[in-house]
Amino acid sequence: MGGAPIIIERRFTMKILTILTLVSLTAVPAIGAESTIEMLNSKNGENLVFSEKFTKIAKGDAVTFKATKPGHNAEFIPGGFPQGAEELRGQVGKDIEYTFKIPGVYLVRCAPHYGMGMVAVIEVDDLSNLDQVKQVYLPSKVRAIVDEQLKKAQM
Repeated sequence: MGGAPIIIERRFTMKILTILTLVSLTAVPAIGAESTIEMLNSKNGENLVFSEKFTKIAKGDAVTFKATKPGHNAEFIPGGFPQGAEELRGQVGKDIEYTFKIPGVYLVRCAPHYGMGMVAVIEVDDLSNLDQVKQVYLPSKVRAIVDEQLKKAQM
């Protein structure tokens, strides 16, 4: 008879430990992935480019736009990002990190080299604002690049 209380106590202790473990796992905030897109003078024979023209990420992920070379910045093209998203407007020659909190398509440009086609497309979870993005006025060279990248997003 002396062993019964020990078995009950162990079972109780195991239940408490299991509950505490589950609670601690759900209390930890989710941390998004981080990636880097470089702002470059050239890559693979192309001049004035982002290291990635198209990137697909998840809500909560952060991207650092790295000013690998001077004279570049990263900012959203007006109208080219989901409603409610915070604006991105980096300073020329400075790195900037942005956490993408709202799903949709984001168009990013380097303001000094925008007309020369220095743009990138970022898809966060879905294409919910694709129709809006397609309506944004873009110079013809930029439109061709963006449309090519949007085809990748729709695959």
